[in-house]
Amino acid sequence: MCIGILDIMVLTTCFSIQIINTNS
Repeated sequence: MCIGILDIMVLTTCFSIQIINTNS
């Protein structure tokens, strides 16, 4: 779960990180 101080920014950042980690 990636819910933090800034919902939208954190969600977008974590979403990108999850995609990168999945592709790796």
